[in-house]
Amino acid sequence: NKKISDETLSELRYMLKFNSQSEILKDLLTEILKNDPSYHTVDCTNLKAGAQLTDVQLAYVCEALAKNNTIRTLDLGHNHISITGALQLVQTLKASCHLTSLSLRNNVLDGSTVAQAFADFLLHPSSASLTSLDLSYNEIDDAGVTCLVDALQKNNTLIDLKLLGNSCSDATLGNAQRAVKLNRELEVKKLLPLLRNNDPAATRVNLSNRGVTDITVFSTCTALEANRVVTSIDLSYNRQVTDVSCVNHLSLLLEANIVPLKHLSLAHTAVTSVGACVLLNALEINSTLEVLDLTSTDLAPGRDVTKAAEKAFEINTTLLTLVLDGTGFTEHEITRIT
Repeated sequence: NKKISDETLSELRYMLKFNSQSEILKDLLTEILKNDPSYHTVDCTNLKAGAQLTDVQLAYVCEALAKNNTIRTLDLGHNHISITGALQLVQTLKASCHLTSLSLRNNVLDGSTVAQAFADFLLHPSSASLTSLDLSYNEIDDAGVTCLVDALQKNNTLIDLKLLGNSCSDATLGNAQRAVKLNRELEVKKLLPLLRNNDPAATRVNLSNRGVTDITVFSTCTALEANRVVTSIDLSYNRQVTDVSCVNHLSLLLEANIVPLKHLSLAHTAVTSVGACVLLNALEINSTLEVLDLTSTDLAPGRDVTKAAEKAFEINTTLLTLVLDGTGFTEHEITRIT
Protein backbone atom coordinates (compact mmCIF):
# COMPACT_ATOMS: atom_id res chain seq x y z
CA ASN A 1 0.00 0.00 0.00
CA LYS A 2 2.97 2.22 -0.47
CA LYS A 3 1.90 5.57 -1.95
CA ILE A 4 3.18 6.34 -5.45
CA SER A 5 4.82 9.74 -5.65
CA ASP A 6 3.45 12.47 -7.88
CA GLU A 7 6.69 12.38 -9.85
CA THR A 8 6.30 8.67 -10.55
CA LEU A 9 2.67 9.11 -11.56
CA SER A 10 3.66 11.89 -13.91
CA GLU A 11 6.32 9.66 -15.46
CA LEU A 12 3.82 6.81 -15.91
CA ARG A 13 1.32 9.10 -17.60
CA TYR A 14 4.04 10.35 -19.91
CA MET A 15 5.05 6.80 -20.87
CA LEU A 16 1.44 5.86 -21.61
CA LYS A 17 1.12 8.85 -23.92
CA PHE A 18 4.54 8.10 -25.37
CA ASN A 19 3.55 4.52 -26.28
CA SER A 20 0.47 5.75 -28.13
CA GLN A 21 2.52 7.81 -30.60
CA SER A 22 3.84 6.89 -34.03
CA GLU A 23 7.21 5.21 -34.31
CA ILE A 24 8.65 8.33 -35.96
CA LEU A 25 7.64 10.53 -33.07
CA LYS A 26 8.73 7.97 -30.47
CA ASP A 27 12.18 7.83 -32.05
CA LEU A 28 12.35 11.62 -31.99
CA LEU A 29 11.30 11.84 -28.35
CA THR A 30 13.73 9.11 -27.37
CA GLU A 31 16.63 11.03 -28.89
CA ILE A 32 15.61 14.25 -27.12
CA LEU A 33 15.22 12.49 -23.78
CA LYS A 34 18.72 10.99 -24.00
CA ASN A 35 20.12 14.48 -23.37
CA ASP A 36 23.14 13.47 -25.42
CA PRO A 37 25.56 16.41 -26.01
CA SER A 38 26.30 15.09 -29.50
CA TYR A 39 22.58 15.37 -30.41
CA HIS A 40 22.07 19.11 -30.76
CA THR A 41 19.79 19.44 -33.82
CA VAL A 42 16.15 18.36 -34.11
CA ASP A 43 14.89 18.51 -37.70
CA CYS A 44 11.17 17.82 -38.15
CA THR A 45 10.86 19.23 -41.65
CA ASN A 46 10.98 16.00 -43.65
CA LEU A 47 8.47 13.81 -41.84
CA LYS A 48 6.50 11.39 -44.02
CA ALA A 49 3.13 12.43 -45.41
CA GLY A 50 0.55 12.09 -42.67
CA ALA A 51 3.21 12.14 -39.96
CA GLN A 52 3.64 15.92 -39.80
CA LEU A 53 3.49 17.40 -36.33
CA THR A 54 0.21 18.84 -35.06
CA ASP A 55 -0.41 20.69 -31.80
CA VAL A 56 -0.98 17.35 -30.06
CA GLN A 57 2.37 15.89 -31.13
CA LEU A 58 4.15 19.15 -30.42
CA ALA A 59 2.93 18.95 -26.82
CA TYR A 60 4.95 15.73 -26.38
CA VAL A 61 7.97 17.37 -27.97
CA CYS A 62 7.62 20.26 -25.52
CA GLU A 63 7.54 17.86 -22.58
CA ALA A 64 10.71 16.20 -23.82
CA LEU A 65 12.42 19.54 -24.44
CA ALA A 66 11.69 20.58 -20.88
CA LYS A 67 13.99 17.73 -19.76
CA ASN A 68 16.73 18.46 -22.29
CA ASN A 69 19.62 20.94 -22.16
CA THR A 70 21.62 19.90 -25.24
CA ILE A 71 19.35 20.78 -28.18
CA ARG A 72 20.49 23.99 -29.88
CA THR A 73 18.56 23.91 -33.17
CA LEU A 74 14.86 23.05 -33.40
CA ASP A 75 13.35 23.04 -36.90
CA LEU A 76 9.56 22.57 -36.86
CA GLY A 77 9.04 23.87 -40.39
CA HIS A 78 6.50 22.46 -42.86
CA ASN A 79 4.16 20.96 -40.25
CA HIS A 80 0.57 21.59 -39.10
CA ILE A 81 1.29 23.57 -35.94
CA SER A 82 -1.27 26.23 -35.08
CA ILE A 83 -1.56 28.95 -32.44
CA THR A 84 -2.28 26.45 -29.65
CA GLY A 85 0.90 24.45 -30.22
CA ALA A 86 3.06 27.53 -30.72
CA LEU A 87 1.85 29.08 -27.48
CA GLN A 88 2.70 25.91 -25.56
CA LEU A 89 6.15 25.93 -27.15
CA VAL A 90 6.71 29.52 -26.02
CA GLN A 91 5.74 28.59 -22.44
CA THR A 92 8.20 25.69 -22.54
CA LEU A 93 10.97 27.97 -23.76
CA LYS A 94 10.24 30.54 -21.08
CA ALA A 95 10.74 27.88 -18.43
CA SER A 96 14.05 26.79 -19.94
CA CYS A 97 15.60 27.61 -23.30
CA HIS A 98 18.96 26.46 -24.61
CA LEU A 99 18.08 26.95 -28.28
CA THR A 100 20.08 29.21 -30.54
CA SER A 101 17.86 28.61 -33.61
CA LEU A 102 14.12 27.96 -33.89
CA SER A 103 12.04 27.56 -37.05
CA LEU A 104 8.26 27.43 -37.39
CA ARG A 105 8.40 28.17 -41.11
CA ASN A 106 5.35 27.19 -43.18
CA ASN A 107 2.89 26.17 -40.46
CA VAL A 108 -0.60 27.54 -39.79
CA LEU A 109 0.16 30.53 -37.56
CA ASP A 110 -2.17 33.42 -38.32
CA GLY A 111 -3.07 36.82 -36.90
CA SER A 112 -0.93 38.42 -34.22
CA THR A 113 -1.30 36.10 -31.20
CA VAL A 114 1.76 33.94 -31.85
CA ALA A 115 3.93 36.90 -32.78
CA GLN A 116 2.84 38.65 -29.57
CA ALA A 117 3.81 35.54 -27.59
CA PHE A 118 7.23 35.42 -29.21
CA ALA A 119 7.63 39.16 -28.63
CA ASP A 120 7.01 38.56 -24.92
CA PHE A 121 9.50 35.70 -25.01
CA LEU A 122 12.17 37.92 -26.58
CA LEU A 123 11.89 40.16 -23.51
CA HIS A 124 12.19 37.17 -21.15
CA PRO A 125 15.62 36.27 -19.68
CA SER A 126 15.33 32.74 -21.13
CA SER A 127 15.55 34.14 -24.67
CA ALA A 128 19.19 35.19 -24.25
CA SER A 129 20.52 32.16 -26.15
CA LEU A 130 18.17 32.51 -29.16
CA THR A 131 19.82 34.24 -32.11
CA SER A 132 17.66 33.02 -35.02
CA LEU A 133 13.85 32.82 -35.37
CA ASP A 134 12.09 31.76 -38.58
CA LEU A 135 8.34 32.50 -38.77
CA SER A 136 8.21 32.83 -42.55
CA TYR A 137 5.35 31.63 -44.74
CA ASN A 138 2.60 31.77 -42.13
CA GLU A 139 -0.24 34.29 -41.92
CA ILE A 140 1.16 36.73 -39.34
CA ASP A 141 -0.28 40.23 -39.78
CA ASP A 142 1.07 43.77 -39.36
CA ALA A 143 0.06 43.96 -35.70
CA GLY A 144 1.98 40.78 -34.93
CA VAL A 145 5.14 41.87 -36.73
CA THR A 146 4.94 45.27 -35.02
CA CYS A 147 4.94 43.48 -31.64
CA LEU A 148 8.17 41.76 -32.64
CA VAL A 149 9.70 45.04 -33.80
CA ASP A 150 8.82 46.67 -30.46
CA ALA A 151 10.37 43.77 -28.55
CA LEU A 152 13.57 44.10 -30.56
CA GLN A 153 14.04 47.60 -29.19
CA LYS A 154 15.06 45.91 -25.93
CA ASN A 155 16.21 42.46 -27.06
CA ASN A 156 19.87 42.57 -28.12
CA THR A 157 20.52 38.92 -28.97
CA LEU A 158 18.23 38.01 -31.91
CA ILE A 159 20.19 38.72 -35.09
CA ASP A 160 18.18 36.70 -37.63
CA LEU A 161 14.39 37.03 -38.00
CA LYS A 162 12.70 35.59 -41.09
CA LEU A 163 9.17 36.83 -41.85
CA LEU A 164 8.79 36.53 -45.63
CA GLY A 165 5.51 35.14 -46.95
CA ASN A 166 3.31 36.45 -44.14
CA SER A 167 0.28 38.76 -44.27
CA CYS A 168 2.20 41.88 -43.33
CA SER A 169 2.97 44.90 -45.49
CA ASP A 170 6.36 45.56 -47.05
CA ALA A 171 6.73 48.61 -44.82
CA THR A 172 6.22 46.59 -41.64
CA LEU A 173 8.55 43.88 -42.91
CA GLY A 174 11.15 46.58 -43.55
CA ASN A 175 10.81 47.80 -39.96
CA ALA A 176 11.51 44.26 -38.73
CA GLN A 177 14.56 43.91 -40.97
CA ARG A 178 15.96 47.20 -39.69
CA ALA A 179 15.36 46.20 -36.06
CA VAL A 180 17.24 42.91 -36.50
CA LYS A 181 20.01 44.65 -38.42
CA LEU A 182 20.56 46.93 -35.43
CA ASN A 183 21.07 43.91 -33.19
CA ARG A 184 23.96 42.96 -35.46
CA GLU A 185 25.29 46.46 -34.86
CA LEU A 186 24.79 46.63 -31.12
CA GLU A 187 26.96 49.70 -30.76
CA VAL A 188 24.60 51.64 -33.02
CA LYS A 189 21.54 50.32 -31.19
CA LYS A 190 22.90 51.57 -27.87
CA LEU A 191 23.60 54.95 -29.45
CA LEU A 192 20.08 55.57 -30.81
CA PRO A 193 18.32 56.25 -27.47
CA LEU A 194 21.04 58.79 -26.62
CA LEU A 195 20.37 60.58 -29.90
CA ARG A 196 16.60 60.55 -29.38
CA ASN A 197 16.97 61.95 -25.86
CA ASN A 198 19.41 64.73 -26.79
CA ASP A 199 22.01 63.28 -24.44
CA PRO A 200 24.76 65.92 -24.08
CA ALA A 201 27.34 63.12 -23.93
CA ALA A 202 26.51 62.14 -27.52
CA THR A 203 27.48 65.17 -29.58
CA ARG A 204 29.70 63.20 -31.98
CA VAL A 205 28.37 60.19 -33.91
CA ASN A 206 31.43 58.16 -34.83
CA LEU A 207 30.50 55.16 -36.99
CA SER A 208 33.70 55.10 -39.01
CA ASN A 209 34.67 51.63 -40.25
CA ARG A 210 31.80 49.91 -38.39
CA GLY A 211 30.30 47.97 -41.30
CA VAL A 212 27.49 50.51 -41.47
CA THR A 213 24.85 50.16 -44.23
CA ASP A 214 22.05 52.34 -45.59
CA ILE A 215 19.68 50.73 -43.07
CA THR A 216 21.88 51.90 -40.19
CA VAL A 217 22.00 55.41 -41.61
CA PHE A 218 18.20 55.44 -41.88
CA SER A 219 17.84 54.43 -38.21
CA THR A 220 20.41 57.01 -37.14
CA CYS A 221 18.76 59.83 -39.11
CA THR A 222 15.36 58.88 -37.71
CA ALA A 223 16.75 59.06 -34.16
CA LEU A 224 18.24 62.48 -34.97
CA GLU A 225 15.02 64.06 -36.23
CA ALA A 226 14.54 66.16 -33.08
CA ASN A 227 18.17 66.19 -31.91
CA ARG A 228 19.70 69.55 -31.00
CA VAL A 229 23.13 68.55 -29.70
CA VAL A 230 24.92 66.44 -32.34
CA THR A 231 27.58 68.42 -34.20
CA SER A 232 29.50 65.68 -36.04
CA ILE A 233 28.63 62.52 -38.00
CA ASP A 234 31.44 60.29 -39.28
CA LEU A 235 30.37 57.50 -41.66
CA SER A 236 33.75 57.11 -43.32
CA TYR A 237 35.23 53.77 -44.43
CA ASN A 238 31.85 52.06 -44.77
CA ARG A 239 31.65 50.79 -48.33
CA GLN A 240 28.05 49.65 -47.94
CA VAL A 241 26.91 53.25 -47.51
CA THR A 242 25.48 54.25 -50.90
CA ASP A 243 23.23 56.74 -52.67
CA VAL A 244 20.24 54.38 -52.45
CA SER A 245 18.78 55.70 -49.21
CA CYS A 246 21.69 56.96 -47.14
CA VAL A 247 22.17 60.23 -49.00
CA ASN A 248 18.46 60.96 -49.19
CA HIS A 249 18.04 60.61 -45.42
CA LEU A 250 21.11 62.73 -44.73
CA SER A 251 19.95 65.44 -47.13
CA LEU A 252 16.55 65.62 -45.41
CA LEU A 253 18.36 65.95 -42.08
CA LEU A 254 20.44 68.81 -43.46
CA GLU A 255 17.43 70.57 -44.98
CA ALA A 256 15.47 70.39 -41.72
CA ASN A 257 18.09 72.57 -39.98
CA ILE A 258 17.25 71.12 -36.57
CA VAL A 259 20.44 69.18 -35.82
CA PRO A 260 23.32 71.66 -35.33
CA LEU A 261 25.56 69.55 -37.55
CA LYS A 262 28.92 71.10 -38.40
CA HIS A 263 30.95 68.14 -39.73
CA LEU A 264 29.76 65.32 -42.01
CA SER A 265 32.17 62.71 -43.36
CA LEU A 266 31.30 60.19 -46.07
CA ALA A 267 34.93 59.59 -46.98
CA HIS A 268 35.74 56.19 -48.49
CA THR A 269 32.06 55.23 -48.93
CA ALA A 270 30.25 54.23 -52.14
CA VAL A 271 28.54 57.61 -52.59
CA THR A 272 28.54 58.61 -56.27
CA SER A 273 28.16 61.87 -58.19
CA VAL A 274 24.38 61.54 -57.94
CA GLY A 275 24.53 61.36 -54.15
CA ALA A 276 27.04 64.19 -53.95
CA CYS A 277 24.70 66.43 -55.94
CA VAL A 278 21.78 65.60 -53.61
CA LEU A 279 23.85 66.59 -50.58
CA LEU A 280 25.16 69.75 -52.21
CA ASN A 281 21.61 70.76 -53.17
CA ALA A 282 20.57 70.31 -49.53
CA LEU A 283 23.32 72.74 -48.52
CA GLU A 284 21.46 75.49 -50.35
CA ILE A 285 18.99 75.28 -47.46
CA ASN A 286 21.19 74.11 -44.59
CA SER A 287 22.67 76.77 -42.32
CA THR A 288 24.90 74.79 -39.93
CA LEU A 289 27.33 72.50 -41.81
CA GLU A 290 30.91 73.71 -42.06
CA VAL A 291 32.74 70.64 -43.41
CA LEU A 292 31.57 68.03 -45.94
CA ASP A 293 34.17 65.30 -46.53
CA LEU A 294 33.73 63.21 -49.71
CA THR A 295 37.33 61.97 -49.89
CA SER A 296 37.84 58.87 -52.08
CA THR A 297 34.14 58.31 -52.71
CA ASP A 298 32.83 56.93 -56.02
CA LEU A 299 31.87 60.30 -57.47
CA ALA A 300 33.42 61.16 -60.82
CA PRO A 301 34.50 64.61 -62.00
CA GLY A 302 31.82 66.25 -64.05
CA ARG A 303 29.82 69.35 -64.71
CA ASP A 304 26.91 68.21 -62.50
CA VAL A 305 29.00 68.02 -59.33
CA THR A 306 30.89 71.19 -60.19
CA LYS A 307 27.71 73.14 -60.81
CA ALA A 308 26.02 71.85 -57.64
CA ALA A 309 29.10 72.71 -55.55
CA GLU A 310 29.43 76.20 -57.02
CA LYS A 311 25.77 76.93 -56.37
CA ALA A 312 25.99 75.58 -52.81
CA PHE A 313 28.94 77.88 -52.03
CA GLU A 314 27.14 80.80 -53.67
CA ILE A 315 24.02 80.44 -51.50
CA ASN A 316 25.33 78.77 -48.33
CA THR A 317 27.02 81.06 -45.79
CA THR A 318 28.34 78.47 -43.30
CA LEU A 319 30.11 75.82 -45.45
CA LEU A 320 33.84 76.34 -45.17
CA THR A 321 35.34 73.11 -46.52
CA LEU A 322 34.37 70.61 -49.21
CA VAL A 323 36.90 67.76 -49.34
CA LEU A 324 37.09 66.04 -52.76
CA ASP A 325 40.56 64.47 -52.57
CA GLY A 326 40.86 61.09 -54.27
CA THR A 327 37.77 61.60 -56.42
CA GLY A 328 39.46 62.48 -59.71
CA PHE A 329 39.02 66.25 -59.43
CA THR A 330 42.28 68.09 -60.00
CA GLU A 331 43.66 70.42 -57.34
CA HIS A 332 42.88 73.35 -59.62
CA GLU A 333 39.24 72.25 -60.05
CA ILE A 334 38.80 71.76 -56.29
CA THR A 335 40.28 75.20 -55.59
CA ARG A 336 38.02 76.81 -58.18
CA ILE A 337 34.90 75.09 -56.83
CA THR A 338 35.57 75.95 -53.20
